[in-house]
Parts: sequence; C-alpha cells; structure tokens
Amino acid sequence: AVKEPPDGSVREMAEPPSACTRCCDRTCYNWCLAERHQLPDDPSIAQKLHHDLLCPPHGRTGRLLTGITILLLMYATLWSLVPDRSVPGSCVTRNCQSLLTKLNCTGGLFGLYLVFTISMLTGELFGLIPRCPKLLGMLIAGCFMRSVPFLAKFALGIDKTLSSTLRSVALCIILLRAGLGLDPKRLRALSLHVVLLAFSPCITEAVTIGFASHLLLKLPWTYGFLLGFVLAAVSPAVVVPSMLAIGSEGYGVAKGIPTLLIAAASVDDVLAITGFGVLLSVVFGGNESLALTIARGPLEALLGIVVGLILGVLLWFLPPAGHRRFLFFRFCFLLASGIISLLGSVALKLHGAGALACLTVAFMAAIGWRSRDGWSDEENPLLGPLEVCWRIAQPMLFGLIGFEIDVGSLQADAIGYILATLFIGLLFRMIAAFVAVTGAGFTVRERFFIPFAWLPKATVQAVIGPAVLDTAYRTGAGPKAQAMGAQILTVSVLAIVITAPLGAILISLLAPRLLNRQVLSFEEKFDTEAAPPVRRSDIDGRNDSTADNDENVNGTAT
Repeated sequence: AVKEPPDGSVREMAEPPSACTRCCDRTCYNWCLAERHQLPDDPSIAQKLHHDLLCPPHGRTGRLLTGITILLLMYATLWSLVPDRSVPGSCVTRNCQSLLTKLNCTGGLFGLYLVFTISMLTGELFGLIPRCPKLLGMLIAGCFMRSVPFLAKFALGIDKTLSSTLRSVALCIILLRAGLGLDPKRLRALSLHVVLLAFSPCITEAVTIGFASHLLLKLPWTYGFLLGFVLAAVSPAVVVPSMLAIGSEGYGVAKGIPTLLIAAASVDDVLAITGFGVLLSVVFGGNESLALTIARGPLEALLGIVVGLILGVLLWFLPPAGHRRFLFFRFCFLLASGIISLLGSVALKLHGAGALACLTVAFMAAIGWRSRDGWSDEENPLLGPLEVCWRIAQPMLFGLIGFEIDVGSLQADAIGYILATLFIGLLFRMIAAFVAVTGAGFTVRERFFIPFAWLPKATVQAVIGPAVLDTAYRTGAGPKAQAMGAQILTVSVLAIVITAPLGAILISLLAPRLLNRQVLSFEEKFDTEAAPPVRRSDIDGRNDSTADNDENVNGTAT
C-alpha cells in the first residue's frame, strides 16, 4: 500500500525508464557526456585529454572550438560582403633585377584573411611557451608565408596600400594604449634621459654603420650613412607591446623604465626618418632645398606634439559628463583622434608627426581623466576595449610585417660582411644606450637591461628599407645605384629577421632577472579590485539625502 502524504496531497510518481530508454541512454549519451565521467582527484594527462573531449564543449576544447568557429564566421562574413575578392586567387608577377612587379592579382582579401589566421594561431602556440612573446610566432608566420610558394601566391595579392593602412591602424591602437599608461611624474623626472636615449644610440649607430659599411660592404659614404639611418630606428611595434607586457607584471614600474622606453621610441623614429630623408635628398636630389629637408624633422615632431595636445585637451570635455553613452563616445573619440593623427600625417607626407601625435593624444587625455574623473591607470575603463582591439590588430600587424620580409632577396655571398656590419652597429648602439641612462637613478642591472630592450627593428625598416631601390629605379639612377639600393634592402631584411625576434625574447627573459618588481600589498590589491572608478560628476551629483547618510555613518563610526 502506498502511503499518502499527511497534508492530503497526491504525490506524483515518476515512471521508471523503460529498458529501451535505459539502453539508448547508456549507448548514445553516457559515453560522451562530461557529467557522467567525473575526473579523479589526481588525473593523468590522458584522463584530462579524454575529459576535455567530452560533451558539451568545455575547457580547452571549448575554447578551441570557439576560436575556430569565430574564424569560420569571419570568413563567411567576408565572403558574403565581397565574394569576388574573398576566394583564393593568384598573382602574376615579373621579377626584374630584384624588383618584384605585380601585373595581375586577385583574391587579396583572402590572402589578408590567411595572414591573419595563420599569424594568430602561430602566436597562440608560441604563447604556450613560458616567457615567449606571441609576436615572435606572428613574425615567423608572416615570414614563412612569404617563403613558401604555395602560400605566397595567395598572399601576394594583398594590396600594398591596404596592408600599410592596416599596419598603421594596429600601431595606432598600441600607441594609444601606451599613452594611457605613461606616468607623467616619471616622464617629467626622466625627460632629459628620454632625449638622450632617443638621440645618442640612434646617431651612434648611424655613424658606426656608415663607417663599417664603407669599409666592409664597399658602399660610398653617402650610401653608407643612408644605410645607417635606415637601421638606426627602433621598432615601436615590438618595443611598446613588450614594455606594456613587463609593466603589467610590475617589472621596472617603480622607476619608470617602461615609460622611459615607450616615450623615447617615438622620438628615436622621428630622428632616424629625418636623417634618412636628408641623405636620400642629397643622394638622388629633390624638389626641396637641403635646409628645408633638415628642418622638416624637428618641425614635424613639434607639429605632432601640438596636434596631440589639442586633441587630448578636447577629450577632457567631450563627451560631456552625464552623457547616456559616455564611455562609448569617449572611446570612439580617442580611437578616431589616434587614427586621424597617424594616417593623416601619412596623407600629408608628415611622417615624423604621426606616432608622436598619437602617443601625445592618449597621454594628454589620460592626465585630464585622472584629475577630473578619478580614473587611475589600473582602473581606466577604456583599457578593456583597447585590449580587445589589440588582440585583433596584433596578428595583423606582425603577420604583415613578417610577410614584408623577403628572404629570397638576401645575397648569400655578402651575408658574412652584412652580419659583421650589423653587429658592429648594434654593439655601439648598446654602449650608447647604457651610457645615455647614466644618472637616471637606475641600478647597474637596470641600466644593463635598457640596451637589450633597444635592439628590435621592424616597422621603420620594412617601410624605408626598399625606398632607396625604388627611388633608384624611379629616377633612372643607373645599375650601380640600383645594386647599392638592393644591398641596403638586403641589410634591412636581415636586420628585421635577427633583431625583432631576438629583442622580443631578450626583453621577456631579462626583465624578471634584471628589473625590480613592484608588487601591491594584499590590502592595496583588494582596494584596487573592489573600488570601481568614480567620476567627479558622480560625486558632485549626489543628492542631499546621500550626503546626510554619509554624515550619519561617519558620526556612528566615530
């Protein structure tokens, strides 16, 4: 007999599953459901792998499937928008005296998607290696695609202008993120050493390369110093992400070493590009006078700083406090200001102004947001969206930079002398960088770290490295000038191949060993994580009842 509940209600009895249902459940579901196969307390690697493959997708398998699905959806969206350019194409080229000329190219967007996908996957694999930067894998992936004919025939269809624009946008994102994190107090204290670190290693390496290339590579003096300024520029695309990475872990933050290197990188590039432009005008002649060419560099740097200051101050007040989409429009204004600064300077042929203007915009805006809105460096709400943008832009930037490296242009008979010239220049550059930070309050170990962080070369060399050869062909300078232009291109390619990955690895490996780490105490970390950022408008807009409650609470606590 079935006893009824004391309250008189009738209890519903669940029907037991039939034999067919139990058999089907055991056969079709039990073997693949994660909830039916719990991991033991100390699972082996094989047990973890088996559990990751069970359904529904979870853990590493779930993240992998999510990434693959996003990549497939991205390609499907691209194909839906422009089907003609999103299918695998080909590129008919003509190689005339080391100058590759494209005749008919199709499938450029598919090639761009291929560079992005392979670079991102390779970067993630390299990220699994302890202390190995992801950008190293992305650079290698781009270089590998250029070297493998099967992959290169798809990627050669990428439009050069589009590739340059995408690299500039990616560089803009990382410069904005770096500008928001610059410490104004440390920058003011280290302002003299920013100038010294930007000027002395750049000029020292340019002069050293000029002499070494004349003696070893038999280049004329003008072409030797032209090569020197091509190689003298440090790469912000490598230095800035590396500094942000070690800064996020607290290395060197107490003495402002990441701030020093980020600020000096932009000035270093302006100086190198100015010297290159002056010597290019001297070698091939130009419409501008020599005096105007020399004055162009400082004027462009000054213009970039002024434009950045104006746009940064404008971002203090726009959008106004209390706007319904306050954070969204502030992020849009910041990103648009950076892109306008960087790409606008290229369109106006003011190449030295763009990076400085972009960095100054974010730096100046962050100063106002700290004082007016109470945003700290760690709790800036715009760092999250910029980080998402950088995750997308990073594979594009380093994949395209790696794809610009044509290993086939290396001249095997001159590689030994080229390597000797390159390493002599780097040696003197490192000595100059070590001396430049004397008196900055750094320990010997910290001063020893800075020369290694000042090694990477990539972005500037990829842009101005082929310029000498292109100018020689365009002006009809003759076979001798064209041969020397090809040799400068070879040295630029080799410099990128060696210094970009080497510098990124050395920064990642040496930072924990040579720099002091600033670690927040438990109380400081708790307060930082728990307290949300407060805007001045929120404080000023409190009603009287809130203020009265605060007074009552304070009185009770007293």
